[in-house]
Amino acid sequence: ESWQSYRFPYVQDLTGVAVDNRWTIHVDETNINDARFAQREPLCDENGADFDYMSVQEWTIRGANTHPLHVHTYPMQVISDCGDHEDGEFYDTIVTSKNLPSTPASSSSLSSYPHSSHAKCKVRVKLIDVAGPVLIHCHIFQHAEQGAMGWMNVVGGPVQPNEPRVHHCPDGSLDCDPVPPPLPLCSG
Repeated sequence: ESWQSYRFPYVQDLTGVAVDNRWTIHVDETNINDARFAQREPLCDENGADFDYMSVQEWTIRGANTHPLHVHTYPMQVISDCGDHEDGEFYDTIVTSKNLPSTPASSSSLSSYPHSSHAKCKVRVKLIDVAGPVLIHCHIFQHAEQGAMGWMNVVGGPVQPNEPRVHHCPDGSLDCDPVPPPLPLCSG
């Protein structure tokens, strides 16, 4: 019998698990999936829907050769074609080969650039432990500030409360911060 280490539920092996949803993420210098960051507009899946708590997601990441993709809260397990990242391992940031152009000379030469923005870097993510808004962004700070950042809703699970929060009320009271409005959902 071979020895295997224990993995916490948020890093359980997803390679042989059924996928609940597939999503393509294209990271660019100023946007994700052609959408610039908007505080009141979530990134939605390809069906225009939010992301279900406890679901297994398979994401195809494009553009990570020049725009490393960072996801808060949920580690991504590399399934295939993600540059120097080892298949089967978990990462919080994915960057594919930096030495290739993001667009090949012609569409017929796509296969000659396996880690370009046209590559099919596949990761799996299990949306476990907590629901609510999840930040996704290019891990180059300047690009995130230019709009290569967004958030997705994970729905149907426990959500972190807004309290306790650090309050800085000029008069010393604890109720100077207004309660933020609920975040919008995707329409799908």
